[in-house]
Amino acid sequence: MGLQIPLSVDKTRVSVAPGASVEFGVTAQNLTTLLDQVTLRVEGVDPAWVEVIPRDLPVFAQGQATARVILRPPRDPATSLAGLYPLRIQAISQINPDAQGETATELEIQLVGDYRLLFERREVSGVEEGSYPFKVQNSANAPLQVRFSGADGEDALWYKFDPLHLAVPAGGEASALLTVRAKRPASDRRLIAFSVSAQGDYALKGSPTPVAAPARQITAQFIQGPLPRLLLSLRALTSAEGREATYNIRVGNPGQAPLTVQLSAADETGGLEFELEPSQLALAAQSEGQARLVVRPKGQPPPGERAFRVTAVPVKGEAQPAVAEGRFFIPAPVAVETRRPTVPVWVIVGGLLLVVLVVLLVILMSRPG
Repeated sequence: MGLQIPLSVDKTRVSVAPGASVEFGVTAQNLTTLLDQVTLRVEGVDPAWVEVIPRDLPVFAQGQATARVILRPPRDPATSLAGLYPLRIQAISQINPDAQGETATELEIQLVGDYRLLFERREVSGVEEGSYPFKVQNSANAPLQVRFSGADGEDALWYKFDPLHLAVPAGGEASALLTVRAKRPASDRRLIAFSVSAQGDYALKGSPTPVAAPARQITAQFIQGPLPRLLLSLRALTSAEGREATYNIRVGNPGQAPLTVQLSAADETGGLEFELEPSQLALAAQSEGQARLVVRPKGQPPPGERAFRVTAVPVKGEAQPAVAEGRFFIPAPVAVETRRPTVPVWVIVGGLLLVVLVVLLVILMSRPG
């Protein structure tokens, strides 16, 4: 085993921020009787960060000398990661390469920088939901693990983050997507303001315990529009003198999602009966369907015009219902006129002549002799 070069440092830990410098002293002893030069080498960080003055340290016989070690981690947060770096300092004799020495110290790179949330757009319009791409920019010199939550004063929205937990590299950025969905449909346009909060931790090099990152918050708004209204029209096809009438019903879906629509018909007086075929329509997005309606009177209702309504209501999917009005006419019954039998003129004339002849005959027979 070769001779040992006793080494010591004047600081057991040094601390520095990225872009700054820090130094410590390394003292080497020469136990021989000859003048020696000791080469110093520092391991544990990028050699470009290290400057030893002088690198070849002259040490007199039975004496000691001190060199300066200057550390300059770069300003780049992705390179100068926050945390602890064990440093190993070695000394090698130039006269006797077998003569070596070693000591250690520790470098702490301070945590600097912060992070922020950036929405690509902070106002989105929609009937049911809206999407908000956003980024987390991490200017700190430590990897960030961040989690998100959303809230609004009206408790009107559900929030979905993809991903819910986001890893952001030191000095870098990462993207996520927020989707908000309205809990209730709106009858009119309304603006819902909400906030997104972020909380997280920084992971430090050489430390099992993360450091809490400051909480951040950003606001945005969702403009919820009313549900699309179903399109409904009613057209008369045939009528059979008040006994029944046939109508064509057309239902349109102006929305972006499929719907199932229930059809019904009614009149205020209850004097009509209705037959729908079919009573339900399955409508694709931005499409229409048709149904047939037959209307008949119940019993013997009084004559006149009867108003009725046809209603289309979504039973699967979201849309506003629609109503169309129709009319059914019940005519008055036709009066049957009673007429007396007509006596022919010749019968009347003949009867009169007969009466005259009888009178004349009586007169003639009543004269004497």
